Amino acid sequence: MLQGETIHALVVVRTYPVPMPDGIESSCTAAISDQGAWLRIFPVPWRLLPTEQQFRKYQWIEVNLIKAKGDSRAESFNLRQNGIKVLTPPLPTGNWQARKEIVLPLRERSLCALIKKRNADYRPTLGLFRPSSVTRFRIVPAEKQWSQSQLDMLRQQSLFVEGGT
Repeated sequence: MLQGETIHALVVVRTYPVPMPDGIESSCTAAISDQGAWLRIFPVPWRLLPTEQQFRKYQWIEVNLIKAKGDSRAESFNLRQNGIKVLTPPLPTGNWQARKEIVLPLRERSLCALIKKRNADYRPTLGLFRPSSVTRFRIVPAEKQWSQSQLDMLRQQSLFVEGGT
């Protein structure tokens, strides 16, 4: 991928937002390009994005990305400011086939196979596999409040957001 290239990608995961040292709340987004490659897009100040740029899971977006500095993972990119354009509504939840056609070609047969491939090629650092069995599933509530240091980060003035925080 070229520096500053605009590509189409399907959003598959967006993490819970966390405060960043520059005073912006940010999250990480995993997507699959229209060429079938994993993308890790970070940081994404999702709640600070204009409404028309706030994408959802399984929604096609156009993104302007540059290779993340200081992150050697091949899939890691930074979003250029105003670099998101939502292209479609989210793929319908009832139409799993449309999702499968994009996601399943990236599936490995096991976690061990995924790790072996990553160790040999230094990629992918994102992946998908189907476990042979699920013996336990736990949902742990998120912390109800951020720590004092996280709140202090969010109270900082930001140079990148009009009007600060």
